Amino acid sequence: MLVTCGLDTFGPPAREGAEELGQHGRVSNLPAREVSYHTGWVDEVYRLEVGGEVRQAKVFGENIVLRRRISTSLASNKIRLEDTVINEGFSPQPHMIMYHINAGFPLLSEEARLKFEVAETLPEDEESKKALADWRVFQPPTPGFLEQNFIHTPVPDKNGWATAELENPGLKLGLRLSFDARSLPYLNEWKMMSEGLYVLAIEPMNCNPLGGREAMRLHKTLPHLQPGESRSYALEIEVLECN
Repeated sequence: MLVTCGLDTFGPPAREGAEELGQHGRVSNLPAREVSYHTGWVDEVYRLEVGGEVRQAKVFGENIVLRRRISTSLASNKIRLEDTVINEGFSPQPHMIMYHINAGFPLLSEEARLKFEVAETLPEDEESKKALADWRVFQPPTPGFLEQNFIHTPVPDKNGWATAELENPGLKLGLRLSFDARSLPYLNEWKMMSEGLYVLAIEPMNCNPLGGREAMRLHKTLPHLQPGESRSYALEIEVLECN
């Protein structure tokens, strides 16, 4: 349901100078270490937590650590994810991160609707531009459907958090994604309505990747972590009952 993309790039494979940038970066293919869990009562709530870290490092390259904690409570309908990313190297490093959260059938169907307050929506390409007016609604599995991507700028609440909800009235079920928009100020919507690959991805991210990492570097919008610097991210995934 969740693929972590980064920690120095995400998006399609690309080449930047002599460097090959793979699909969505390397972090999701690296082994975790120092994995631990904790369960127990906190006041009157039974808490369940698991944590660990992943180090993305190479010779003459980056040395970035992701420390993660996933938590919930007994009988809860919500999972909380908290990340800290640290540059433990000795030079500034590009830092891109995206949370690739996937929803599929039966929650995703032609009855489903995406509810999300946005300040701006940008299509990634010409195919997405043609479907810009319909980013909130979905088709049944469609032969020959070409993927669409929409980059949204969310409207946060007074606490700095934004919320996107996928609701299916026919099932009376929904999925709510809440995230800290102060550190994740953009959300990509990947809409793929093809037969055999029928999926909606709602993807909070720390930067606008339009044009790729090289274009971001050129326009001075590519985030960097200075030596010793860290960034923190938080999001929650919740199952809803809806009318």
